[in-house]
Amino acid sequence: MAVTKQQIADYLGISRTAVSLTLNRSPKCTVSKECQQKIINAAKELGYPLQNTEVLPPKICVAAFNMDNKAAMSTNNNELRLIDDYISSQGYNIVFLNVSKSEHSMNRFYDYINSGDADALVMLSVTDPSVCSRIADGSIPYVIFSEIDNQPGNTCFPDTYEITRQMMQRLIKMGHRRIAFFTLMLEYPQQKHILNGYKSALSEAGIDYDPALIQVSSLHDGGELAARMEYLGIKYTAAICANSVLQFGALNWMQQHGIQVPAQKSLLGYGMTDLVTLAKPELSTFYMDSKEYIESGMKCLMESIKTGKRNFPCYRVQKGGLYEGGTLAPPM
Repeated sequence: MAVTKQQIADYLGISRTAVSLTLNRSPKCTVSKECQQKIINAAKELGYPLQNTEVLPPKICVAAFNMDNKAAMSTNNNELRLIDDYISSQGYNIVFLNVSKSEHSMNRFYDYINSGDADALVMLSVTDPSVCSRIADGSIPYVIFSEIDNQPGNTCFPDTYEITRQMMQRLIKMGHRRIAFFTLMLEYPQQKHILNGYKSALSEAGIDYDPALIQVSSLHDGGELAARMEYLGIKYTAAICANSVLQFGALNWMQQHGIQVPAQKSLLGYGMTDLVTLAKPELSTFYMDSKEYIESGMKCLMESIKTGKRNFPCYRVQKGGLYEGGTLAPPM
């Protein structure tokens, strides 16, 4: 007599649904890998005809947010490569989602996560705390690579406040006192943290804070900011740029308008992207070890998948390195 799925379920003391999902190799199977293996072993032992006894490896969803943002895309592309490399090295499957701020895109993201198709979730560059809270209230193991207000758990992020202080200290030590800050819209958590680090370094050095030196672009256009400073006659010898997109744009505008970099103006950016080495001269920039940053978070996620313990503490990167480039010099 042929062995039935119900007999396998009774033998193991589990539901027939779990047995059916496993033996049918359902793509929406929510049965743990350990339990799947027990079901397959029992099926073999009882003589159930198996066509494929391989347990599918876990599938990890990587959701990249705000990829329509040029600056975020430049940073995300590097981090996505590192995440892809790490997941592949573990023998896991991967599915990518590009998530915008539109209601349709967000609903598509939540529908996929709730479908049970993915075993774990990686979120990159998410800035909305409510999204993180909703995922935290669910059941899927997850890790967040982003800087968010009121930083939640399961998060890996660069401490841009501390890194900006280090950037400012470098410029101040070189003799700069009039240091501009080229940034994006200040409602972004990361930009607020950078601004606070900028102010803190000025205060520590006994340098007055001048709001005129803070220039904001909603278009990720560093050339616009450099032009504004020039047309308004705002004096400065160096500028910190919140990302390499702004820095690259500022450098191009200055070169086109006869401003020598770094002889007349120094530019110090944040983040190691392809633009750093494409620029002539190459961009001087502070950066963190992205590989260490990504691997630290992914190791926590792997442990969460294996143990079922969803929560782990934040991992904060506080130390930046300097890529010397050619846009940094003492003031004239």
